[in-house]
Amino acid sequence: MPHYLWCLIKDNAEAIAAIAAAMAAIFTGLYFTYTIKIFRETKRAADAATTSATAAQQSASAANQSFRLMRQQFVEQAEVGQLVIQTTIDSAVSGITYWLEKNLNNPTFARSLPSTDSLLPFKVSSAIDHAGRVNQEGAVKLSSAFDDLRVAYAEIEYIRNLAAAYGTAIGVDSNAQRTINHLKTALVKFTEAKAILLKAAD
Repeated sequence: MPHYLWCLIKDNAEAIAAIAAAMAAIFTGLYFTYTIKIFRETKRAADAATTSATAAQQSASAANQSFRLMRQQFVEQAEVGQLVIQTTIDSAVSGITYWLEKNLNNPTFARSLPSTDSLLPFKVSSAIDHAGRVNQEGAVKLSSAFDDLRVAYAEIEYIRNLAAAYGTAIGVDSNAQRTINHLKTALVKFTEAKAILLKAAD
């Protein structure tokens, strides 16, 4: 090192030391500031990750709860459907049994035929719709049974109207027999449909 440079450093040693100390302080401050910034960014990222994880957990919990509610509603609807099917079939069978006990071939009885309001249940369409969700074969059988029941209903009303118009139902033996035949056929179909639907629901 040249002599003059050494003298310069020696003469300004305190100033150089002060400058070095100042620069060290500046770099230390910058490092500290940068470290704080990194810490804050890391904390922000961690908080964001925690928030995201919490939101995901809440979303999963909500989805799970929604699934449980949907499953519960499905089970309840299925139970309601089974109840509609069974009560409708039982009502129809009860009506058929009642009419098969009547002497439809008796002209005198025809003049005082009871009401047919209870022969066709109220929830026929609903029962068939629910049956279709359980088993198609059972639904078709159930629908066919109701068709027979409607024909029997129409035949009974024909006999009633004839008796009301002429005071007797003589000459309607064929109508009475058709009524009986359709009632018996419907009864068999209702029994078969119920068995199919109950088995399919298990």
